[in-house]
Amino acid sequence: MHGKSRSAHLYNLHSVSIVCALRAERKRQKGITEEMAIYHLSMKIISRKNGYSAVASAAYRSGSVIPDDRTGLTHDYTRKRGVDDAVILTPANAPSWCGDRSVLWNAVEKAEQRRNSQLAREIELAIPREISREAARETVLAFVRENFVSRGMIADVAFHHMDRTNPHAHIMLTTRAVGETGFAGKVRDWNDRALAETWRASWADHANRALANAGYLEEIDHRSYERQDWRKRPAFTSERLPVRWKNGGWKQNAVSRTV
Repeated sequence: MHGKSRSAHLYNLHSVSIVCALRAERKRQKGITEEMAIYHLSMKIISRKNGYSAVASAAYRSGSVIPDDRTGLTHDYTRKRGVDDAVILTPANAPSWCGDRSVLWNAVEKAEQRRNSQLAREIELAIPREISREAARETVLAFVRENFVSRGMIADVAFHHMDRTNPHAHIMLTTRAVGETGFAGKVRDWNDRALAETWRASWADHANRALANAGYLEEIDHRSYERQDWRKRPAFTSERLPVRWKNGGWKQNAVSRTV
């Protein structure tokens, strides 16, 4: 190999090595690993006003086929990939028909007569990929029972991509109290913002217990950075480290690191 070509080759190797080393060191100093769990929980209302259907939404999330009695359409998502499991959880006083996905969501549609009706609430949450599939399933279901089913909601829980890098769950929740003959009035207390904050904190607690049981020390936090203790966040300083090869020597640039 010619001298110039060899220098260029060494430059490329050293550049890649140094950049990778710097990135790894920064992550180490910040306490970040490639496998670190992240927090995500979002809430939304499935509304007819926005063109949504509770029946279609349930079929899509569960990867099943459900006929819509109101529209006459059949929603078939049996070929949808990434749906690993779907289960319905009901309160103790709910009639048996609530456990049938087709009957349940058609009953929800029937109970809502307005064009702008709110049909269901949906919770979408990220599942830490550090925990096993079985532990993840039980953690999510325990969270759902504690926070939603215990309050009288019916929950349709779908698990997606459990063996991939983005395991998550979709939780569709009813918005009305239920009786033997069907749905009664809306439960306005379920719309309380303080309750939403309780749910967010509860998922962090459930997920952190699962992480601890799996042997992981890191925890997820439902709060924004602004609400967390800023003293726990790493401070930044400037340090001169070699980052590239030039004219037979290392060219030093200022880079940030955590302390």
